[in-house]
Amino acid sequence: MESVDQNIVARQYLSNLPTSRLECPLVNYDYDKLSEYSLVKSMILANIFGWRSWNKIEKGIRSKPFFQSELDVKSISGSQLSRRLATLDTKLLADLLGLTAKHYWLIRGKTSGFSRNIGILKLVDSSHVKLPQNASDWAAVSKDSSGVKLHLRLAVSSADEVFPERMIPSTPNVADIDAANYLVDVEDATYIMDRGYGQKTKIGGWSAKGIKFLVRVRKNFRYEIVKSETPTEENVVQFDLVSILTRPEIFRLVR
Repeated sequence: MESVDQNIVARQYLSNLPTSRLECPLVNYDYDKLSEYSLVKSMILANIFGWRSWNKIEKGIRSKPFFQSELDVKSISGSQLSRRLATLDTKLLADLLGLTAKHYWLIRGKTSGFSRNIGILKLVDSSHVKLPQNASDWAAVSKDSSGVKLHLRLAVSSADEVFPERMIPSTPNVADIDAANYLVDVEDATYIMDRGYGQKTKIGGWSAKGIKFLVRVRKNFRYEIVKSETPTEENVVQFDLVSILTRPEIFRLVR
């Protein structure tokens, strides 16, 4: 089986990027040489071709007239990219990701999800990326700590198709549960979340809205067994119907 040429992959990838606020003239009012959208495209090219330094990115873009045409630049330098990346509004990246995910679903069409019985899964979690103290003012949590937290929703549209569907960047001191309101929607999917999202208020709200979910809870999570049932799976030791004491709905507790 022949491999696909990376240049073709890059062309297709860039041509399928949806229109976003990164292209808005008002966003690029102060930048006459390299727009925000072109900056993001240059980082996408760097990821596709494995350019791991500003010097390699500069040489890579200069090596292909197509790249320069796509980025709408006649010349480019690594120092220019570095300066611009430091001022990039990350909210616009989240917007671009959402538009790209929407474009994917339009192309993909109806899907049965992970399997016919399980359907579409959506995994919600976060990752903390530590940054140098002088990386950016907005990323500073204290005088000794700086970083960014990525709150992410991964969509499992089939057994072999997984992609990031929504992303919210924040400082590391934003709790996972606070980002849940923007990541969990009323839709035909099952959400899977870790202990950071196992809060009774959220659990009750999701249930009231008819949202399907599976969330881990902490050891001190208080509940009352309504009906004990014998587990049928080998690795399951508890399979009870329980009340979380603050809501009338009954939930399934699995251990």
